[in-house]
Amino acid sequence: MRIAHRGGGGWRPENTMAAFRHAIASGCDAAELDVQLTGDGALVVHHDLKLNPQLCRRREGAWLGAGESIPIATSTLADLRRFEVGVPNPECDYATRFDRMMPVPGEPIPTLDEVITLAKESSETFQLVIEVKARLADAADEAWRPLVAAIATLLRERGFIHRAILCGFDWGSMIHAKTLVPDLRTWFTTHTLHHARYSELMHRFAGDPRLDWPPRLREQRFPEDTARWIRELGGDAWFMHHQDCTAGRVHQIHDAGLVAAVWSVNLKDGEEIQRLAGTGVDAICSDYP
Repeated sequence: MRIAHRGGGGWRPENTMAAFRHAIASGCDAAELDVQLTGDGALVVHHDLKLNPQLCRRREGAWLGAGESIPIATSTLADLRRFEVGVPNPECDYATRFDRMMPVPGEPIPTLDEVITLAKESSETFQLVIEVKARLADAADEAWRPLVAAIATLLRERGFIHRAILCGFDWGSMIHAKTLVPDLRTWFTTHTLHHARYSELMHRFAGDPRLDWPPRLREQRFPEDTARWIRELGGDAWFMHHQDCTAGRVHQIHDAGLVAAVWSVNLKDGEEIQRLAGTGVDAICSDYP
């Protein structure tokens, strides 16, 4: 399964309709996208919790200032439509890092509904991997509840549940999504496992008494038992960082009855892509699909 990360942000501006159109035209199986809830209840597609100054400029041409802070959660859809996100700010390093990307002037921040419409009108099979934007450090607050509920409602209304996958680093949101829509596939996402701080955070996450995790999981180890954790929590896939993908780990994931998927950001190394394909992984999510 070939998935365009943020719509394929290496080829077109990330999380834009131009990126999703390109992903479909290029023969990708799916696009991954980041979804958030605005202050007036709109489901919009944007990676950062605040408008990203590296990509955002006002319609009249003024770039978002480095000191400006415009949170998605307190903005209205009309507020966000005053910005375009199709051209990187030349004073930032974004354009240098994504040097193969073709700018597309005039692109607005899209809504999830608009992306679903594009997918349905352009293909009978193209899928969306929808990331629930939530901070793992704030897991016990469950701030994602209205976001997950809004996504679930929209997917039902649009008849898109079987072409959608929900993913997220805060696994509580994935567990909750299954209670709302049992047929919705959930991919449990992880950061790079070799960072000690992330492992510590995951153990704290699993041990938090405010989170209703099965007690037996508290006795297992992270990352050694991650596939078992995900299976016990009702997930459908382990969505791991590409550096953590090995043939042995993929075998372990498959033994647990899960899909093995990997993600990357701005991965240009063709040899690494070939290595990933050789592990037997089921899905690769890349900026250059």
